Amino acid sequence: WVERPEILMMKGDYNAVVTKAVYGNDYLSISYSDEYYIERAKERVCDDTVRAVLALPFAEEYFNNDLEKDRKILIIHCAVGGTGFAKGHWGLKDGLYQRLLKMSKQALEMNKENRVVAVVWHQGEHDAFEPPEMEKQERHDTYKKNLTALVKGVREVIGEKVPFITAGFTKYWVKDYPEQCDAVLTATKEVCAELNDMAFIETEDLSTNSEVVGGDDSVHFSRQGIYELAKRYYNEYKKSVTAEEKLTEQIEKGEEEPLPEEEPETIIESLTATEPSTTLKIGETVLLTNMYKIKGTAALSAAQRACTYESSNPDVVKIAGKRAEAIAHTP
Repeated sequence: WVERPEILMMKGDYNAVVTKAVYGNDYLSISYSDEYYIERAKERVCDDTVRAVLALPFAEEYFNNDLEKDRKILIIHCAVGGTGFAKGHWGLKDGLYQRLLKMSKQALEMNKENRVVAVVWHQGEHDAFEPPEMEKQERHDTYKKNLTALVKGVREVIGEKVPFITAGFTKYWVKDYPEQCDAVLTATKEVCAELNDMAFIETEDLSTNSEVVGGDDSVHFSRQGIYELAKRYYNEYKKSVTAEEKLTEQIEKGEEEPLPEEEPETIIESLTATEPSTTLKIGETVLLTNMYKIKGTAALSAAQRACTYESSNPDVVKIAGKRAEAIAHTP
């Protein structure tokens, strides 16, 4: 990692005190400031040891491949190690979640052209064993509910289509807590599959601190492991935005594509309405949006990607830009 004047970081000071939970495990009590500051992004140095920050090599990949001329990158650094949903840190009413929203809002309000391009999220190790007595199914259901709520809540501030990328644990953590980790990781993968523009990255092959520098820290990836993980995050980000860009281009051009030999069961019925708030039904989902009229699989793809909300609550559907407006299939 090389410091660059174009890559900045928004941070906020906090104090963390380790106490004991009622069942004996360590608990991180956090107090933090509502004042945030911006500095040149850099890796942490603790006791003469350089510690990698996942967002930095991701930002470097973005800098090298995507950053527009005369623009800068601002990393909204909200991560705090040793935290989780089960410890009362990331729930919708909890301090770190509220801090994330405040920092994001402040960053976006600094300049009307500012935008969030991705969420680099890596969390869940502590929820794999907190609280220790929780049954596997309950752990799965609880984590899935919490992560789903967090993703949806954050996207209300930063944008509904911002890619949200997450990843697995070290192989040793999974080995030490196999059933608990399976519950959390399965829940995470399900959320990634059910919500739009999310991705999950496998990590079993990445090295840990215990493997590279010795000691017993097998829960954290090594510096080299984090660099590799950041590249995987970036690759998933590019997959997401490339697919969106291709779809948007098809929509804007009104390109026709051959229909599949057998049309899917969820294909949109022929529509002739042109009012701006037309209700379209696709399977069990409903979407309210403006309409474009184009033909073929480009329209179908747009509709399927856009319709991710339950029909019981269609009014909350928000579609950004034109990428999902062209959803009327006309044979």
